[in-house]
Amino acid sequence: MQSTETVIKAMSEVDNRVIIRTEQSPYILYLEGEDDERLLLAWAANLGKTEVFNKFCVYILGGVTKIDMKRRADAHFDALKQINPKVHRVMLFDYDNDETAFNPALDNPVLKEWKRKNIENYLLVPIAWENAVLDALNINQLDLFNNKYGEIIADFFSEQGISSSPPKGFTWTNVKANIFQAVNGKKILFENKDSLFHRIKDLDDLKINREKVAINMNEELIHEDIIGFFNHLSTIAE
Repeated sequence: MQSTETVIKAMSEVDNRVIIRTEQSPYILYLEGEDDERLLLAWAANLGKTEVFNKFCVYILGGVTKIDMKRRADAHFDALKQINPKVHRVMLFDYDNDETAFNPALDNPVLKEWKRKNIENYLLVPIAWENAVLDALNINQLDLFNNKYGEIIADFFSEQGISSSPPKGFTWTNVKANIFQAVNGKKILFENKDSLFHRIKDLDDLKINREKVAINMNEELIHEDIIGFFNHLSTIAE
């Protein structure tokens, strides 16, 4: 049993929201940023994993180096553990590059890392962007007037060397082409001035954000890396 002084110190370092949530459901998920949470929420809904995802208290680490984020997560969890010894954790990071990657073992129950450069790289699916445009326009298919959006999407992915359909023998669920590990989806899809987001927005002020793309990805468009992560959450929260 922990001393009163230890518990008081830990409580001063851990937000009451986290304490309450992990008392209700003893699982915490450490993520790099809020965009990660929004994407995971959308994918969870499409994979029927919302109930599992909601068992985890999401804690956003914020914009520092990966090493610093991991240290913060470790320190935060150590403090939380003093308050609730039954709590379990999972940490999820982008791969980024060989110099910063943690390269955890596949069977590591705590530390997980995307195989692609960052989480946005799982949005590099042309049909998902087309679906998101249709959804935003509230139409069923692109007609002659709206096909300009389809052309923008097709041109963008062609420039990146990504075809409208996955390579022969693969699906969007299991495609493993090197391009998906090499490019920076965060920048080319959303941040650069000539990103796909800005190309569509500049055409007619149509804003297709991360969540809009993710929510328009059915199970056939969601990569096995994502499916595997949710299966891991299910195992932890059994």
